[in-house]
Amino acid sequence: MFSTMSNTTGIRLLVLFLMVAMLNMSCKDDEVLDNGTVTLHYDDDNVTAPLLTTSTFESAARFLASEMATYYNDELTQVEFYFNDLPDECEVIIRATGANNRPSDTPLYASGNIISSIRSGWNTHTLTTPLVLDGTDIWVGIRYSQDGSVRTLGCDDGPANPNGEWHYDALDGNWEPLRQRTNGLININWNIRAVIELIE
Repeated sequence: MFSTMSNTTGIRLLVLFLMVAMLNMSCKDDEVLDNGTVTLHYDDDNVTAPLLTTSTFESAARFLASEMATYYNDELTQVEFYFNDLPDECEVIIRATGANNRPSDTPLYASGNIISSIRSGWNTHTLTTPLVLDGTDIWVGIRYSQDGSVRTLGCDDGPANPNGEWHYDALDGNWEPLRQRTNGLININWNIRAVIELIE
């Protein structure tokens, strides 16, 4: 997972770098910006989008408590995601961890259908109310419906991080890693990113 940081104190930077060193499935790189935010993600640049059939899906990146503890009381303000072809409906949903180590049925945030504001390419959704982080797991997801075989939500070319490829299909009602759903044929990370505002 990448982290993009800016305007942090020396102590905060030290804590973040120590967390990076301890997490073997965490940040690949650190890029300094100047807008007081951190962008968490597992993906690289968009390459393609998996071909999915008719259904309602929810694809998510899971950010573990071991990482999120660094951002206690900071605010998740935006979600960035990439669409190749547009679905019929689109919703940004953020969840906590629920039963069986899967996303909770009750979301922490749900945007409602925002398809009218979505385009092919990168999109940025600003939460109507920032989500104050409590240091526990969050699942940052995009829920979308489509009719027919379409390449909708974008991805990189892998290899998949175990937390960057979660996928729900309404046809079976289950959350599973995409590699598991495809018997290892699709090995990618979703183009889904969480933008966190650092509260000093």
